[in-house]
Amino acid sequence: MNLQNYIDSLSPEQLQQFADRADTSVAYIKQLATGHRKAGAKSIFNLIAASDGVLTAQSLRPDFTKSAA
Repeated sequence: MNLQNYIDSLSPEQLQQFADRADTSVAYIKQLATGHRKAGAKSIFNLIAASDGVLTAQSLRPDFTKSAA
């Protein structure tokens, strides 16, 4: 699942909780989802953990590899 589909499935309250668990802001998550920004390694791992593994590094950043972290 990609980030845009994931956040579209959340209510505004759930999206805020997701952002809080990922230690980031809703605005940053929306920028990532629309492609205006690229997630760094820390954000990728935080988003994966906050989504309970629904999101993957590949879905968040296809050019990301563990060796690049």
